[in-house]
Amino acid sequence: MKMAGLLGVSIPVQGFLPNTRSNSLDALLVEHDDFSSNELASKEEFWREIREQFGLSGEWVNLNNGGVSPSPIVVQEAVELLNRKTNEIPSRFLWSTLIKQRDETRKVLANLLSAHPTEVAIQRNATEALENIVFGLPLEQGDEVIVSERDYPSIVNAWKQRARRDKIELKWVSLDFPIDNPNKIIRKYKRLMSPKTKLVHITHINNYNGQIMPVAEIAKIAKSKGIEVLVDAAHSFGNLDFKVQDLHCDYLGTSLHKWLMAPIGTGLLYVRQSKIQKIWPLFAHPPKHDDKIEKFEHLGTRALGLEIAIIQATTFQEKLGLDKKWARLQYLKDYLLEELQKQNRFKLYSTSNPKYASGIITLEFKDKNNIRLYQALTQEKIHLGRITNGNINGLRISPHIYTSIEELDRFIAFVNDF
Repeated sequence: MKMAGLLGVSIPVQGFLPNTRSNSLDALLVEHDDFSSNELASKEEFWREIREQFGLSGEWVNLNNGGVSPSPIVVQEAVELLNRKTNEIPSRFLWSTLIKQRDETRKVLANLLSAHPTEVAIQRNATEALENIVFGLPLEQGDEVIVSERDYPSIVNAWKQRARRDKIELKWVSLDFPIDNPNKIIRKYKRLMSPKTKLVHITHINNYNGQIMPVAEIAKIAKSKGIEVLVDAAHSFGNLDFKVQDLHCDYLGTSLHKWLMAPIGTGLLYVRQSKIQKIWPLFAHPPKHDDKIEKFEHLGTRALGLEIAIIQATTFQEKLGLDKKWARLQYLKDYLLEELQKQNRFKLYSTSNPKYASGIITLEFKDKNNIRLYQALTQEKIHLGRITNGNINGLRISPHIYTSIEELDRFIAFVNDF
């Protein structure tokens, strides 16, 4: 950290603020440098040390990280520091110091996407990012947009409002999960494309069951027909290893407080450079920014400290490695399913195709009252998601890298005894 008087606070682009936990993380990673990600996935002593990087509840078992993930303590401390400094002289610190550092955050996020910084806007969440496109894309009466009822509810409602307001036509993709064959999904989207279709909206990892959607394949078909593509990457960014070019999309929105574990209330919008000028942002902007990505960030006073502290989260992920993170999440999912299958009969709504399975699973216990089970789990301080959408009526379980096998065993034992 660099300090130069009252206002000279900056978050390093590389490395952490001074912190004993960050030093222990470095030592832990050096100690296990010779292990592959798959070998480390089952080493509980390693992940027990990773767990110490978080300030977790000693009472609750959190199996709903698909909602909001906790940030590592190094991220929390950066937020607290910047909040304290902001409150010493707010308007001066916000608009003379922190505003200058936002471009560093933008560069770091753009690097993770393999995009150019002039294509990345910092947002508060995926909903804000995606709705900039939903409501800003020039569409006329009769234009068609392809969307699914299995997309995120806030965005489904946004498209419905756009349809009511501007008389555009929504064409709905029906997805009855689980779907193990991605070609079935691709055909469903392709079948709805017509000369009137202006945009296809696709969720990269589905919120309801963790299915990884064949985004690139659908997008390539759409692009060949002159159709634009919007990707909801709320559950894939900071989770899957991808470049934005790999998805063949024009627009992408994501939250950063899920799998990247950035400060709560941070998100990202990607807009292909050639598309920026034609999109109307949610909040008015100066005309001189018509072709600038910054126009999507004009929303008045905001908590800039949260945005600067994003760099601490990206540093944490880069140190740990996305490959280790993904392998651990897959290991936890596989362990949970294997143990549950020993004593329980359940319907799995998540795909069994490993290529399209994330660390999120949704299932329904056939021999139990799932509503009462969910309520009992909450009383037992075991927190997970309850999913009712389309043909899904079950429980969503989304562990994270800090989740221990002991916590999963606690959940399994409770379910078995219920």
